[in-house]
Amino acid sequence: MVPLGNWCVSRITVGAVQIIITTNIDTTKAMRKVVPVLNGKLIDMAFSVSSVSVMDPTCALEKLYKYSDRNKVLSQALEGPLKDILDYTKDQVISCDFNSDTHSSIFDAWASIDLHYYIAKFIYW
Repeated sequence: MVPLGNWCVSRITVGAVQIIITTNIDTTKAMRKVVPVLNGKLIDMAFSVSSVSVMDPTCALEKLYKYSDRNKVLSQALEGPLKDILDYTKDQVISCDFNSDTHSSIFDAWASIDLHYYIAKFIYW
C-alpha cells in the first residue's frame, strides 16, 4: 500500500475533480511508424484527463533490462534530436502539470513499471 503523505493526498484531491475519458487514438500504430523496431512488441491503452492525453504502452522486451538502465537509456535518447519534441520527468506529476507544456509527449519515469522480467509498462503524457 502506498503511504498517503502530503503529495499523495494533494494528488488524490486534484485528481478527484477531473474526469477520465478513454480514447480511441491509435497510439500503437503511430509508434510503429516512428519506431519500426517496435512492431509486434506493443500493446497500449490511452485515456484523457481534462485536456491531457495519457498513453500507456506495454512492451515485450527481447532481453532483461533493469528498470534504472531502461530509464537511463530513454532519458539519454530524449536529450538528442528529439529534445524539443519529447521530454522526460522523474517527478510525481498529475495531468494539470502538462496543461501548458509544449512537448508532444513526456515520458513519466515515476509512473512506469516492470510487470514481469521481460515486460515493461511505460507512461507518456
